[in-house]
Amino acid sequence: DKMTGRPIGTKGEWIDACMFGFADDTALIFDSRESLQRTTDQLIHIFERLGLGVHTKSVCNPKSKTQAMYIPALESPLQSPLPDDLIVNELDPTDRTIPFTKQYVYLGYLLHHTLKDDHAIEARISAANQLFGSMRKELLGAKGANKDVKKTIFVGMILAMLLYGAEGWVVSCTMQRRLRSTYRRWVRSMCRVNLRSTRMQRISTASLLRQMGINDMQYYLDQRVLGWAGHVARMDKTRLPRQLLTSYLDTPRKSGGQSLTYGRILRNTLKRKGIEVN
Repeated sequence: DKMTGRPIGTKGEWIDACMFGFADDTALIFDSRESLQRTTDQLIHIFERLGLGVHTKSVCNPKSKTQAMYIPALESPLQSPLPDDLIVNELDPTDRTIPFTKQYVYLGYLLHHTLKDDHAIEARISAANQLFGSMRKELLGAKGANKDVKKTIFVGMILAMLLYGAEGWVVSCTMQRRLRSTYRRWVRSMCRVNLRSTRMQRISTASLLRQMGINDMQYYLDQRVLGWAGHVARMDKTRLPRQLLTSYLDTPRKSGGQSLTYGRILRNTLKRKGIEVN
């Protein structure tokens, strides 16, 4: 296998991935509320000894930047209501707590308790729609605007907003349709035609894309996926992103159809580009 450097079928090694940190932002994974409570108390105690603080919820501060998220077992419903807030220290007179949430933004990416990317993609579509709408009247949909300027703004700003974090998306069929329909609506707006006129005059999406000098939605999404996959493939085999790219959970497969994985997304992308897949 070119990615792992081992013969196909060789048994791999265990990877313990329970902490992810970037600068002063840290995400920790626990398998029980007890371990979450114990480690949180220890970390806050260590931070306070070093003169650092953890942003928590209190009477004076109703919102907490530090949050906990309960992720139920596969196919299990989320508890309703959410679990009680995590008490920072039962002996602390300030009554500080860490609330539980259904979703959380970490490093600009929306994490949902289902661990699916659908909610993150919807959030990116909403943000990009707002940005497009703010520039549609005066620039992107304006009659006298230069098409090259429209193309530069659209690719450099609108698509950058839409595809932020797309390198790791596991895009379901439903979300593919949402992305495609949103993208085509933007293209029609820049070409100053509506859906009814394209049907009446038999104007194809391909002709509108040629008119604007841009590619279809799948092209830009594939570029993001392949760019990240190539970056990870060039990493040393001891790096965590490289190990996680070819890792799997040592649990029995569920009956019926399997969930869509990033590996299948990457494999399909390689096939579309005509790249050999071993």
